[in-house]
Amino acid sequence: MNVLKTYDGDSISVKDIADITAIRQQDVISTLQRVQMIQYQKGQHVICAASELLDRHIKEAGNFRYLVDSQKLIWTKYHHTQE
Repeated sequence: MNVLKTYDGDSISVKDIADITAIRQQDVISTLQRVQMIQYQKGQHVICAASELLDRHIKEAGNFRYLVDSQKLIWTKYHHTQE
């Protein structure tokens, strides 16, 4: 919702949102459908994100953020194995 609220361009696509947020396109679509922000117009799906609707969803979501203690992250190199 924050991406839609602050986007400066003329239009934004699901792919754009996915690229900006690192969220899968299908998850972006699913979320937009759940909050009724995708409509079918003139033969295509469009994102309809009125400012008031975005404000309401942002307010309802609150400021919750996951906090990650980087000291507890353990990174290992990915090894692809063939079976």
